[in-house]
Amino acid sequence: MAISESQQLVSSSFDRTVLPNGLRILTSTFQHTNAVSIIFLFGAGSRYETPQLAGASHLFEHMLFKGTPARPTPRQISEVVEGVGGTLNAFTDREVTGYWCRLAQPNYREGIDLLADMILN
Repeated sequence: MAISESQQLVSSSFDRTVLPNGLRILTSTFQHTNAVSIIFLFGAGSRYETPQLAGASHLFEHMLFKGTPARPTPRQISEVVEGVGGTLNAFTDREVTGYWCRLAQPNYREGIDLLADMILN
């Protein structure tokens, strides 16, 4: 595929940080956008489930949206991101379960706080 001079290829690099507890954090900056995407990934999926636990990862994915002590209803959870025009969602695959949000850069701390609250509580 040919690329005209007016088109620019987006190249990005990632920075990797490993915290003392082993948590890995990948960050990347993309020019010309005011949006932030945040994703928390876990090595949990159908590949790791026994026949007796089939579907547990997917069920657990949905349970995190039901509420936390700080945000006791699904509506209070979704309003943190969707109330400022962002998107909040999750997915379960064979080897990974992910919780993610996309929102305007000024609200990124609220997105991180929400996902951490859902996961920890």
